[in-house]
Parts: sequence; structure tokens; C-alpha cells
Amino acid sequence: MSLLAELAGLAWDGRFTTAGDALDDVADDFGHIVRRRPLAVLCPGSVDDVGRLLRAAKDIPVVARGRGHSTYGQAQTDGIVLDMGGLAGIGPVDGDRITVQAGADWRSVLTATLRHGRTPPVLTDYLGLSVGGTLSVGGIGGTSHRYGAQTDQVTHLDVTTPDGHHTCTPDDELFHTVLAGQGRHGVITAATLRLIPAPAGVRRHQLRYSDLATLLADQHALLAHVDFLQAEILPGETGWQYVLDVVADRLPPTRHDADDVETLPYLDFADRLADGETYLRATGEWFHPHPWWSAFLPAATADAFLDRLVAQLTPADIGPSGLILTYPVPTAVLTTRQLHVPAGDLAVHVSVLRTNTPDTVPAALATNQSWHDRAVAEGGTIYPIGTM
Repeated sequence: MSLLAELAGLAWDGRFTTAGDALDDVADDFGHIVRRRPLAVLCPGSVDDVGRLLRAAKDIPVVARGRGHSTYGQAQTDGIVLDMGGLAGIGPVDGDRITVQAGADWRSVLTATLRHGRTPPVLTDYLGLSVGGTLSVGGIGGTSHRYGAQTDQVTHLDVTTPDGHHTCTPDDELFHTVLAGQGRHGVITAATLRLIPAPAGVRRHQLRYSDLATLLADQHALLAHVDFLQAEILPGETGWQYVLDVVADRLPPTRHDADDVETLPYLDFADRLADGETYLRATGEWFHPHPWWSAFLPAATADAFLDRLVAQLTPADIGPSGLILTYPVPTAVLTTRQLHVPAGDLAVHVSVLRTNTPDTVPAALATNQSWHDRAVAEGGTIYPIGTM
């Protein structure tokens, strides 16, 4: 009897399958560039299922998958995919803590915590990502300049390895090897997260600039004064558009050309990409290739790097729904050991989020490689969500 047949014959709480449609579903990801069809898929019905698979699979590789939002096959394998979507339980809020299973998405977590007037300190722009997925890489957002990464908000982890289930804290080495460990040292099955008071609403400023240098200078000047801070370089009809997305009750002086201001409920702001996702699914762009590139750059070289990057790219190169994001983050708040950042007091996170057509992917990958080489040569570190 083959090992796959033996695995299929085990008593699973969830569903173990080698059916073609299930394999096809996990053979792709949001990048739509790498396609890797596994031998089997396990949708665990319990944490025990995760341990049972890791012990029984022997030499067959096992890769955990959250929402499949990777861009270059990071959650794909020729072996067995562990689809964590079924382990999505969300525990009650206990003061300033909540324990959630790894397959839960951040939208569901936020909805649960807001019932108690609480929020995770750091949210990614898109809330459809799984907790286990972002904790495996870091998790960066517009409040990272204050609170660090999502991995910096974890107080306890439940981790399954081939030798059993482990509940660990910052006193345990496994805690530090698994957070931002890209799934290489164990499968996160649950996490206890810090929470902070959530505002009822936010005052959002979208500051518009005519040039990149002024935008970047204002972004650094605002760093210590605002609640949310994100620079966006967007394609426009006549070239690049430069926008600072800021949340602040009172905005310090800046050199912007225009300020679009709105006050909106906190949940509407946090989940602001939901309507965009619906639109991109309707147009089909959601299903186009996404050869993204992401890195942390030293503050001393980041502005020049961004200036060269914008000069090299055209709006057509990143597509009508693409954009470039940048966040300066003090390295003192980035405490996760496996989240590697440049030396110095300040790192600048840069993500080029492209939507391409299949025929332009090879050129995009070559460009990503050149940016990788330049960033590393200048002391930067690569954030592992990208495509290269």
C-alpha cells in the first residue's frame, strides 16, 4: 500500500483528499505565476489532524496554506497542502487579549474585537488574509511606525510540529523561530494577540503632492505625530500620483498641494479595500498575475532607491490597479527575530504591487531580481511575500 493510500485510510476529523478539483484549487495563488499541483490536500477538522499529518507524512513535504494570497508559490508544494481554512475559531475577548485559530481571517478577528471596543494594533491593508499567514511572514501596516509588525503583538502561540503540540511564549525558543519563520519550523494553529482600544471613527487625510521628494519628506516629518501613515505612488492618466494616507485628529503643517478629508467609522476605514476587491473580481483583474516585490530599505538610501524605481517604471508597468506603498518604521518597534530588517534606527518598507498580463511577467520577474540585488547591496532585506 502506498503512503498516500495509508494517509487516506486514517481517521481524520477533517477531510483528506486526492480529488482533482481539490488539488486544482490549491495549485494556484494570488500571484497566478507559479502553479504546483500537490499530491493531496488535508482540510483539518482539529489540531490533532495537523499533528497526525506531520507525523504520518514522513518524507512527503507538507505546506500550510491560509488564504492563498502569496504571489510566488510560497504556500504551494508537490507534496501535501494543509488547508488551514477550517481552523478558524475566534475565542472571546479577554480584556486586552484574544486567542484565535490560524485559519481565521483578520476581518473576522476585527469584527469580533470591535464588539468589545478593541482592535489589533496593526492591520494589513487587506483584511482577507489569514492570521497564520501574516504571522508566518510579519504583517506590516499603516500603524507599524507605532506598534511594529503583527508578529510583535503576539503573547502566546500554539504550534504543531512532528513531535507534538506546543503552547509557547516569548520565553520559549520555538516562539521566536516560528513567528515570521515562513512555516519552516512548525505550523501555527492558534495565537493570542494583544488588543488596544478602538476609536469609534477616524479622520482620514489623503494628502496629494506633485513630486515624490516632498511626499517623502512630509512622511518622515509626520512619523511621530499621526496614528496611521502610508505613502502611495499611484498610476494616473498623465503619470504618477503621489498621496500620503494619514489618520490624525489634528494634522501638523505639511507641504501638500491638496487634502481630501473624510471622517468615517473605524471599521469602514480598516476594511477600506473590500469594495475594491469586489470591483477587481468583477473586472477580472483580481485573477491576473501579480508579480509583487517587497523589501525593507535602510533609511539612508531609501529615498534614492524609490526615486530610481519610479523613474524606471511607468504607470503601465504596474497596471491600472497597481501601486507602490512605502512605510518608514523605527526598528526599535520591530522586535520579531525572524523579521530581518536593515541596520539603523529606521527602516523603510517598500512594496511594488503590480497587476500584469501573462506576457509581461518574465520582464517583471527580471526587474524584481534587479531590485533585489540592488536592495541587498545597499543593506536592505527582502520581505518574503513577493515574487522573484
